[in-house]
Amino acid sequence: MTGSFIRVRFRSADFQSPTIRDGTHQGVLLDGPHRQLFKRIEAAFQAHPPEPIWGGVNYAAPLCTSCNMSGDPEGSIVRTEKALAFARLRGLRLVLTCPPAAGELGSYPVLGYEPAGVRVHRPGPCLERFKEKVPPALRTW
Repeated sequence: MTGSFIRVRFRSADFQSPTIRDGTHQGVLLDGPHRQLFKRIEAAFQAHPPEPIWGGVNYAAPLCTSCNMSGDPEGSIVRTEKALAFARLRGLRLVLTCPPAAGELGSYPVLGYEPAGVRVHRPGPCLERFKEKVPPALRTW
């Protein structure tokens, strides 16, 4: 499922925080240099105390953004210049980039892992490839 977002339940459905909505949090699954960097960040923060934004558990992974505004009429930011301008405007101090991927541009698909199975929460590039990786018994589409 590398290259897709997964949305999983962290807390009860009534839990809300800046990082958890309706008890769920989502993250993108990456590999390669980004994953190696994130593993080192996670290890460095593993001993930190639990945070209220995670419902009182220690979650050491970095929080990242794709620099997209939800519902923006222009859609996903797919040009480097626009993403950097977005970051500067908001005072972001660290921007990670990677070589552009060939193929379809846009926001990653979001797949929700729920008790009844896996559901597509948002379509995106390569969605059909990701859907094929979900065992048939867990597909809810």
